[in-house]
Amino acid sequence: EPVMMQTSDPGYAAWRQRAREAGVTAALAVPIRAQGRVVAVLTVLSRFGNPFDIAHIERFDRIAVRLAGAASRLTGSPASESRGSGGRWTATGVDVRAALDEGRVEPWWQPQVTLDGRIVAVEALVRVRDHDGSILTPAAILPAAEELGLMGVLGQTVRRRAIEEAGPWLAGGLERVCLNVSVAELLNPGFVAELEDLVGLNELRPDQVELELVETAPVDAAALRLLSRLSLLGFRLAVDDYGSGWASLGHLARVPARALKIDRVFIRDITTSERTRALVSSTCELGHALDLTTVAEGVETVDQAGMLRDMGCDLLQGFLFSPPTDRAGMEAMLRGEGTEQWPLFGAASTPR
Repeated sequence: EPVMMQTSDPGYAAWRQRAREAGVTAALAVPIRAQGRVVAVLTVLSRFGNPFDIAHIERFDRIAVRLAGAASRLTGSPASESRGSGGRWTATGVDVRAALDEGRVEPWWQPQVTLDGRIVAVEALVRVRDHDGSILTPAAILPAAEELGLMGVLGQTVRRRAIEEAGPWLAGGLERVCLNVSVAELLNPGFVAELEDLVGLNELRPDQVELELVETAPVDAAALRLLSRLSLLGFRLAVDDYGSGWASLGHLARVPARALKIDRVFIRDITTSERTRALVSSTCELGHALDLTTVAEGVETVDQAGMLRDMGCDLLQGFLFSPPTDRAGMEAMLRGEGTEQWPLFGAASTPR
């Protein structure tokens, strides 16, 4: 499992001295596994606070799986131990192929909420319902799908089910459904046609679908052409996880986005770090200057939400309102069940 250097660990004092000399404030070690053993370690260093929350740890763990796969292709050895026949089981123990075949891949939902408590959008997040009824999260699903070469099929399945489920909500007044998409998926042949077919079959408008650009690599010229085409067709584009990885000013300069999602690592520290508050405030100002809807991810406390209101953030998303929930839970929220307990933060600006 990924490991962070803790103050109680043996050798911490020596590490802290070397880290200070190098300007390092936090370190994360992620094992790269092949053939059931650790063959290398991906070491990630930070020079700004400690950004390694669970979402970032899961992201680097997925990168380690991809590195193991690349190494196996170069060496001709398997990336990890497999169980059963046909290479269906992966190192994470998730049979993604069976889950796809049996219809156990589901979209779960998290609302995006205005400052006065209205749900205007919902984000679809992948889940797998195991045979025993337990729910598997992306931390287990995505590495397994990557290892089996099923990321494309998985993405198509989540998008289809999400748009089918959200169709009645959109007809009832919900503004849009948000779908995660990577550059690799954009470049798959037929991606644009797939989206157009889904919108047409479900009698939706393209602007009711927002594609959140999730990145572990830069956007190249081919991807930019596809993004421009999607924008011209009317689909909304959002830069996800702004402030981390490749989601930076370079994206905003080139991608025809209409929304900007501020990474949860900044929201987490907004109440304790003046530097972080300045960064988030300037990001909200930048978003408004570019006529982008600003969305804060990972909002968990009333204090965080209050600060974001004062900064002019348009939409809030996080456990303060709801963790990801299944279709029934989302429908209950859209009916207003439980939302009367949500904290309100004054009149919202009109989401762009």
